[in-house]
Amino acid sequence: MDDAITLRTAGPDDVAGIVSLLNAAFAMERDFIDKDRTSAPEVERYMTTGAFVAVDGDAAGLAACMYLEQRGNRVYLGMLAVNPSQQGRGLGRQMVAAAERHAAALGCGAIDIRIVNRRTELPPFYRGLGFVDNGTEPLEDPKLTKPAHFIGMTKAVARGRQGVGIFIFDDVEVLDFAGPFEVFSRTRTVAGAESRRTDDSAPFDTFTVARTRDQVTAIGGLKVVPHYSWADAPAIDILVVPGGFGTRALLHDEATLTWIRDTAARARQVTSVCTGALLLAKLGLLQKKRATTHWAGLELLATIDPTIQVQRERRVVHDGVFTSAGVSAGIDMAFAVVEQTCGREVALETAHYIEYPWGKHDVPKHQDAL
Repeated sequence: MDDAITLRTAGPDDVAGIVSLLNAAFAMERDFIDKDRTSAPEVERYMTTGAFVAVDGDAAGLAACMYLEQRGNRVYLGMLAVNPSQQGRGLGRQMVAAAERHAAALGCGAIDIRIVNRRTELPPFYRGLGFVDNGTEPLEDPKLTKPAHFIGMTKAVARGRQGVGIFIFDDVEVLDFAGPFEVFSRTRTVAGAESRRTDDSAPFDTFTVARTRDQVTAIGGLKVVPHYSWADAPAIDILVVPGGFGTRALLHDEATLTWIRDTAARARQVTSVCTGALLLAKLGLLQKKRATTHWAGLELLATIDPTIQVQRERRVVHDGVFTSAGVSAGIDMAFAVVEQTCGREVALETAHYIEYPWGKHDVPKHQDAL
């Protein structure tokens, strides 16, 4: 079940409908191959090795279908088709999101697809959903009328929601942690305002964590009660280290440095906002990497670790670790992580939901002669 569509496993009675849908949806391939996309015997054969998943339409037939087959710890996604009368409504994207959830439920780590290179509109679509190119394969068919080959693409699948742990401390900058919290906590793999009413399509479990569960006082006097302490926090897949005046004292706090070091070692992705980068630099996590921080902390960043290639003109820098410039730049950093994890389309839709102009321009960071 999807927030916007109802999926079901297709059976023998659906063979004719699947054949009709696939041949209609792939009709443009007649430009380079002189045959229908599939046939009833082929669909029946595929049903013995995997499963077709379908979305019912109106009297005109199925609205969409796709073929899913588990291959070891991966899932192959093929023959994704949307009824021409239903195209342009986001149904294809929803089908891919459903395939990802299916793969995650099976404990698989990736989804693989193959695209004919002459379908030039498809690689950008899938790249926008987080797929990456994974080589080519020959397409050998006597019915080919023009040379063609397959493009392989793959996408890593998160096994369940990823834990986003945002470290907070006294004198943390409010927007440094609140900005990324808003982005990660409002991200959904299903578009629309309605999907934000539940966590059903949320790819992240976002929470704050501090040394203890005692109240933290952020810059400006805002009182914040952390979700967890270091001792009882759940697994952190994405670590966010914000900045603020409080980072200066933490540069000499061995307990904090040890916790960040240990948590970063276990995390899938480490990120910082503003002067949180100073703490990562202190731990050697930015050694010989490109990185940035708040404009007022650039020189200190370079002093803490002279091997860092300090980027003075970028709001977000990704070099293994994500670092960002000051305060509001943490929002841009969070969207960059969402794009990396869930695909550009999900990131853009989330930016649209929170009405933030991410992806429309790359704003150079402010420079100040200090």
